[in-house]
Amino acid sequence: MDGNTYICGIFYAEKKGEESYYLNLKGSSSSTSFQEIYWKNLMVFFSTAYRTNPKSKLLLFSNTTPPMREWEEFLFNIGVNIINIPYEHKPPKGHWHAWQSTFYIIDCLNYLGNEVSEQDYVYFMDIDCVILKNLDRLNEILKKDHVVNFAIEYSVDYKVHGVSRIDMKKSFSKISGEINEYPTYFGGEIYGFYGKSNILKIYKEAASAWKMTVREKSMVFNTEEHLFSFIFWKLNKQYNNAQGFIKRIWTDASNHRNVEHSDLELTIWHLPAEKHRGLYKLTEKVLNDKSKFWTVDLENYIIYLGKFVSVPRRNISRIFTESSKKIVKKLKIKAD
Repeated sequence: MDGNTYICGIFYAEKKGEESYYLNLKGSSSSTSFQEIYWKNLMVFFSTAYRTNPKSKLLLFSNTTPPMREWEEFLFNIGVNIINIPYEHKPPKGHWHAWQSTFYIIDCLNYLGNEVSEQDYVYFMDIDCVILKNLDRLNEILKKDHVVNFAIEYSVDYKVHGVSRIDMKKSFSKISGEINEYPTYFGGEIYGFYGKSNILKIYKEAASAWKMTVREKSMVFNTEEHLFSFIFWKLNKQYNNAQGFIKRIWTDASNHRNVEHSDLELTIWHLPAEKHRGLYKLTEKVLNDKSKFWTVDLENYIIYLGKFVSVPRRNISRIFTESSKKIVKKLKIKAD
């Protein structure tokens, strides 16, 4: 496989006064306890990338450094390069109440466009993902299509972070005149881009779209998912070619649990409900170089990870904990 593969994660630590809401996590986004969860998640994420894709270049884009020297040394030892860059495309206060660090990816694209070659493969993934296999098959698709994206099948009227596909259709029509189709909604768990010139093109499109929503207010992009859904629509790259490689897996029994046994065949799991559960607990194993995380053979590696994050099934302790929480919640409602 020609070129380098870059596996990138992003963690922008919000400061006091610029907090926003993040689903599945409680507490202030500027607090130490909140940000510690993200640090632990990203150590697991990069560890899985290192185990399955040891020749890849691992990049963490951030405005800060690890709060503990042990964590900083660990990331360095597995080859993670921390890139500190400013947030030039930060939304103004009041733009939207949630996920306001997500536009940081625009600045990351600008950085990478000046660093990578025309033969390089670049992936951005959410840091509550785990990588189960090498990315060679996905690289083949990325080289062919120049973009890898993952569609989420929302109904046209369902609002995601304040914007539905009906809203997207109205908004996108301002660019090219009335359009007939409803644009596809693409999730932010993975974006893949092939080659320097392509990344610079995507960056220019993203920066221009950001200008339309923030300065000119002619478009509605509350998060980067809306923005990239627009870019993929505009460039006619609504591929959904990461389908079958990645899945947004809901593991918590109190939500819509969508775990299937076939998830063991995937290349990447995105685990939003596991940030403070299985991924958090897995950090202890990741930081111990003698743990089973590092010694289990790759054939049994997926099964090992699955036990922590309830894929494909919940273990007894998880069932007991979640059942207890349900009972307590019902009792509380009755008492009120």
